[in-house]
Amino acid sequence: MRKRISELDSLRGLAALTVLFGHILNTFPPLPKVLLYSPFRIFWAGHEAVILFFMLSGFVLTLPFLKTEKVNYGLYLVKRILRIYIPYVIAIFVSLSIMKVFKRGTQADIRWIQNFWQKEFSFSDLINHLLLISDFNTDAVDPVIWSLVHEMRISIIFPFVVLLVLKSRWYQSLLLAILLSTTGALISFSGLDVSQGYLTSYAHTIHYTAFFIVGSLLAINKEFIVEIFNKFSLKIQLLILVSGICIYSLQTGLGYFLRIETGLFFREWFIVVGAGLLIVVSISAKWASVFLSKKPIKFLGEISYSLYLYHLPILIATLYALHDFIPQPIIYIISLPVIFGVSTLSFKIVEKSSIRYGQALSKKWNKKKANTTKGIKGTVNH
Repeated sequence: MRKRISELDSLRGLAALTVLFGHILNTFPPLPKVLLYSPFRIFWAGHEAVILFFMLSGFVLTLPFLKTEKVNYGLYLVKRILRIYIPYVIAIFVSLSIMKVFKRGTQADIRWIQNFWQKEFSFSDLINHLLLISDFNTDAVDPVIWSLVHEMRISIIFPFVVLLVLKSRWYQSLLLAILLSTTGALISFSGLDVSQGYLTSYAHTIHYTAFFIVGSLLAINKEFIVEIFNKFSLKIQLLILVSGICIYSLQTGLGYFLRIETGLFFREWFIVVGAGLLIVVSISAKWASVFLSKKPIKFLGEISYSLYLYHLPILIATLYALHDFIPQPIIYIISLPVIFGVSTLSFKIVEKSSIRYGQALSKKWNKKKANTTKGIKGTVNH
C-alpha cells in the first residue's frame, strides 16, 4: 500500500509541475489553437492538475478507513490541519514579505501577472487568509490558494462522506457525486449562491466534493482495478494511458465549443475521467511504477505541496523586480532554481516537521488506546 501511495505522490508532483509551467505560459502571448486544444496541453494543464489533486486527496484520505472500522475524527482533523495548514500559514507570511519588498507599486506591463499585488493587503484580508475556509479574494497574495480553501472545507466533512460511500454501492456513490456536482452548478448559476464571486464559492465546494468521492471510489476498489488492468496486454494498457491524457487535456478544446454558462462544471467531469485513467495506470502498471519511482520524479512528489505554494509568489516577484532590466526568458531561468530551492527547504524544514508531529500524535493515541483495551481485558480476566 505504501508503495502505491509513493507512486501517487509522484503523480501529484508531475501535476504540480504542470501548474508551474501553466503559470509561466500565462505570461506569454496565447499559444496557437493547434497547441492550446491538443493533448500537448497536459504539460501546462494547471487547472486540470487541481482537479487531479482533489481526486488524489479523496483516494489517500480513504485508505485509513479501509484498514479499520473506527477512525478517531479529532485525531484525523488535527493531522489534516497539521498537513495542510501549518505549511500554508508559513507560506502566506513568506509570500507577504516577498510582496512587500518587490511590488513597490510596479506598473510593469506583464501579461496576466500585472493583475496581482496591486491592492493593499488589509487586516480583514489577513483574517480571511488565516481562517482559510471563508469566502475571500485569494488573489491578494498567493493566487493558487483558492484550491486549499476547498481542500480544507472538504477535509473537515470528508470522514462522514467516506462512511456514506463505504455503506453504499459504487453506482450509488457515483450518483451522489453527480448530484453534488449538479447541485453546486445550479446554486452557482441560479442566484442562490451567497458567495462574493470569488473562486472560493461555497457552491464550488459542493461541486468539488464530488471529485473527492470519485477518488474515494478508486481507493475502495483499488485491488479490483489493479487485477483487471493487469489482465490487459501492454498495447491496451498504453491505449488507456493515451486515452487518459487526451481526455484530461482536450476538455479546454471542448470548452471552446461549449458556449453555456455551466460549461466549466460540465467540462471538469472530462478532467475527472482523464485523471481517473491516469490514476488507474499509476497504481496498476509496472512500467508506470518504474517511471514514477525514479528519483527526480519522487523528488517532485515530495516537494509538490511546497512547490504549489511558493512558485507563483516567487515568479511574480522576479518578474516585477527584473522585468525592466533583462529579457523575460532569462527571468525564468533565474526564478526556477529559486522556486525549487525554496520549495525544497519548505519541505525539509516545515512539511517534514508537520508530518512527524502528526505521526507522533497517531502513535501516542494508538498506544493510549492499546493500553486502555489491555486494561479492560485485564479487569475482565481478573
